[in-house]
Amino acid sequence: MAGKSNVRYRSFRRDERLWRGHAWLVCALICGGIVTADAFGQERLVVRGNHAWGIACLRDIGKVFAKSANDPHLSLDIDWGPLPLSVKRFVTPMVAEHEWKGLTQPASQPAATAGRKRYLIGQAKVAVIVNPANSLRMLTIPQIRHLLSAKGDGTRWQELNGSGGTIECYGLKGQDASRYVLRQACMMLGPKYPTGYLNFRKDLHELDSVDEVASKIRADRNGVGFVLYNGQDLRGVKLVPIAADAKSQAVLPGEGEIIVEDYPLADMLVLNLKPGGDEAAKVFCRFCIGEKGAEIVASLGFVPPLHHAHIVGQKRVSEMKAGRGVRLSVMGTGDGRDAFQGLAMEYVRAKAVVQLSYAAVDSDVFSIGVFVNGEGASVRELLVLGDKPSSRAMELHGETWNSLGVDRDGKPDGTGPKEHMIAGRAAAIIVNPANKIESLTLGQIQAIFQGDVDDWAIVGGTELTPPTGPGGGSAALTAGRPGTLDIHAFGLYAREPATAIFEKEAVPRNKWKQVKYKKDTAEAVAAVSMDPQAIAFVDLTAIPASGQSVKILPIKFGQGEKARNIAPTAENIRSAMYPLSQRYFLYVHPKASDTAKDFARFIATCGGSEAMPYADTVKAMMETYQKHGLIPLADEAITRAAKDAMAEAARSTSSGQARSASSGQARSASSGQARSASSGQAAKTKAEEAAKGKAALR
Repeated sequence: MAGKSNVRYRSFRRDERLWRGHAWLVCALICGGIVTADAFGQERLVVRGNHAWGIACLRDIGKVFAKSANDPHLSLDIDWGPLPLSVKRFVTPMVAEHEWKGLTQPASQPAATAGRKRYLIGQAKVAVIVNPANSLRMLTIPQIRHLLSAKGDGTRWQELNGSGGTIECYGLKGQDASRYVLRQACMMLGPKYPTGYLNFRKDLHELDSVDEVASKIRADRNGVGFVLYNGQDLRGVKLVPIAADAKSQAVLPGEGEIIVEDYPLADMLVLNLKPGGDEAAKVFCRFCIGEKGAEIVASLGFVPPLHHAHIVGQKRVSEMKAGRGVRLSVMGTGDGRDAFQGLAMEYVRAKAVVQLSYAAVDSDVFSIGVFVNGEGASVRELLVLGDKPSSRAMELHGETWNSLGVDRDGKPDGTGPKEHMIAGRAAAIIVNPANKIESLTLGQIQAIFQGDVDDWAIVGGTELTPPTGPGGGSAALTAGRPGTLDIHAFGLYAREPATAIFEKEAVPRNKWKQVKYKKDTAEAVAAVSMDPQAIAFVDLTAIPASGQSVKILPIKFGQGEKARNIAPTAENIRSAMYPLSQRYFLYVHPKASDTAKDFARFIATCGGSEAMPYADTVKAMMETYQKHGLIPLADEAITRAAKDAMAEAARSTSSGQARSASSGQARSASSGQARSASSGQAAKTKAEEAAKGKAALR
């Protein structure tokens, strides 16, 4: 369906006289099922409802969704009609939640609402603007109702506690969403006539754009304007706070693309997904609230929750940079400071303003001593270790350490402070794609880097392709040693974290033989990609996602039928099955503040504790971990990585761009995704296996 919009819109028969006032009852109803059209064999995704301005959003979003779905058999039908028929056609009887503030909810509602999922698409807000010279301080909904109806003709500003003469009203043309919002908020007749509303006054000045209305108000001291507002620049006019009635607090519509829930002149568009909805319906809902959907919603003048979450998060970041926020004290490994500052930044964006103080130490004996013996203001709330406490640390502080464990009631249970495995690092073994070797044992890796093995044939590295260009050919492979395939080993300098892992788990630096140093992973990858006889250890998360091609080798354990190849996946790092890795643990002091405990939970779940449809905290945290060379080990991150791998593989397969397994191309992996040298189908299979492994853990 690429390049073609397969969206149908139809209005089924309705009784205008009876139902014209019911638009406020239903924001949108989405049928969660895919119905196969017998005549054409198409899958139909059906959206039903009768929301006045929301239908424009859904139609525009639907067109983009249909083009991006890449499925010629999928069609999106938008059924537009009255409430009872929408509910009847909605397989599980349900109406949308009441979205209007200050209005009475109808007494009779279908009871089968359990299990439905709501997706907020956007908020339509109407701003009331006046000339800056006007002393008006607020307006109420009844006052606006009076102004906009025929009775408002001739009203003077003094009657509303403003300044000036006879009031002139300006608004946007009749089909604009602002008119629908004003009608439902101010012009409905009420419970006695639930379907009726007052007409707008005939002398209302109808203009084409918000800018035109603002221009009129800047020039007219007696003017009042009603415009659809999503945070656009309205210089030269004054925004008027609005109250539901004379006894209520007046509220401004907010600065920027902000959703203000208690603002009286606002309306929400919500999709309700029925229980047991088809996956395609869920995908459409997520598309609506995602980046592309948010762009469309914003272009129509409404406020999408995705933009709201971003702006609110940035405001909290500004507060943090200004020095405000709850103080958090963290002590940990020397290489963890920058990573934790980045993680704290994501917590601020997602939840609350904090000021993180990080004390870097290199000895776990010292850090554990300070952690367990702190009192009062000197308590270090959080402790980060590059492994579990060492035997020496437990010899000295084990009794006090264990006494910090408490049960759910806060009573000591001797288990030690609450522990979270938050992330890991890994050194990956890479070779050139031309090398047909599939795995190496840890002993073979040690022998290669110690110089005990210098011939690829000894470890099974066969079918190497001679390099091309000047100096190429079989002679270049032997390098003066007929009958051999020399191994060219590359390593990283000591400052690289992957080097410390490799030294500890494989070969100490003082035993390296014939190893050429590279300054970082990118340089080592470049060297291996150009040399079919090369091998190197690198930082797994730092392998470039594009450019040079290398193959990541799993490490082989066992022999014969019992042999297992252990790849550097997040699951294998978390379980300590992959040997060239390091795990990081976060410990929470029982006397830590509630904010510190919440922050620890946020870190330990890779942002999952604050996950919401409108702000992808898990993705942001995964990117932050990877930026600092860390692989998140939370369930949420591993599950997300497996889903992303499957989705990417499916896209590659459907577009015909899958790479063959023989090419050996591998992309950098983190968060449970070892970037493999397989085709799109093979990548999909591996992701499915990872997902099955995840399910088994549960």
